[in-house]
Amino acid sequence: MLEQLAEQTYPAHLFEVVVSDDGPTDGTPEWLCDHAVRAPYRLTLVRNDHAGCADTHNNGILRSDGAVVLTIADDVLRTPRLIAEHARMH
Repeated sequence: MLEQLAEQTYPAHLFEVVVSDDGPTDGTPEWLCDHAVRAPYRLTLVRNDHAGCADTHNNGILRSDGAVVLTIADDVLRTPRLIAEHARMH
């Protein structure tokens, strides 16, 4: 998913990616911190301690800096124009 966001046609310096996790124990936070160094966009990890889906989403939204938020589930097709088209609609 994050690799597809790196391939967006929308300029990477104009969007941020906030990953709000719910306390995974599989090494995901460590992988995300490592990925953040190489990502062309700003990547922020929000850690939640098994807060549940709604709180995890809300905490991620609260930590974002943008005026517009696009939440993307793991089953959403992230075509290269996803963010550009979303921004165009606003």
